[in-house]
Amino acid sequence: MTLDYYAQIVIMVSETIFLSKKEFSLLSYLAQNVNRAVSVDALFQLVWGTESLEDTRTVAVHISNLCKKIEADPANPVRIVTIRGTGYMLVAKDALQA
Repeated sequence: MTLDYYAQIVIMVSETIFLSKKEFSLLSYLAQNVNRAVSVDALFQLVWGTESLEDTRTVAVHISNLCKKIEADPANPVRIVTIRGTGYMLVAKDALQA
């Protein structure tokens, strides 16, 4: 998986995947913290620029949409995993290039 920061797209093998700005922001922040859990609050604050104020569904919905685009089986994600009670983690299954 390769992130193109200029075009804000993801290239997987030979497929180009177009993401929304929020999806790309979430994925790029997770990529900067690969194999580390990132809290929902941190993701919300970074991507939306404000504190979540208990609105954790916004991040979950965007992560779900992102998984539908980059996971082979979105119901059983292996690239972006949920860390229960914490947030999300991008797992370095394949070489992630920026």
